[in-house]
Amino acid sequence: MKKTQIDIYGRKYTVTSNYEEKYIDHLTGYVNGKIGELVFKNNRLDYADACALCLLNVADDYVTEQQAKMHFADQVNQLNKSYKELHDRLKIAEASVDELKHAKSYLEEEVRKKDNEIIKLKLDLEKAYGNGNKLIENAKKPIEETVAKEDAHEADLAKSSQIKQSIPRNKIDAKQKNTDQNKD
Repeated sequence: MKKTQIDIYGRKYTVTSNYEEKYIDHLTGYVNGKIGELVFKNNRLDYADACALCLLNVADDYVTEQQAKMHFADQVNQLNKSYKELHDRLKIAEASVDELKHAKSYLEEEVRKKDNEIIKLKLDLEKAYGNGNKLIENAKKPIEETVAKEDAHEADLAKSSQIKQSIPRNKIDAKQKNTDQNKD
């Protein structure tokens, strides 16, 4: 421990402390400044009264600082609590974003698969349509040939009907009678 000589408002004191002399001088200057403020406001104060009032002012400064420190500590605690809440919400939001990214990737893959299925179905449909057209073309030929034969047959029938109609009726009746008689 070091011994340091100090002067408080004209009186000498010896202080024993572990603090550096520079720090002790700083404290002495602070106390002398407080006493000087009191004496300046009321020059009739004696030394004891000035020291007592100075002690009261220093105590007020100390309590005020302690209250400010507690208020600041409360604010720091509130900020830490808010920070923790925001940090927790951020973690939840990040987890949600990760889930959404995963869902997005999954859905994009599903869309790719469906697109490929659609393309395959389109190709199959085009192929089936092409095959259907070939089948129609292949089926058309025999139908057209049959229709042509039917048309030719109908034309032949129409010609024979015209020929029948051009034969006089009595010749037909005579032929008919001969045929009927031969049947009996």
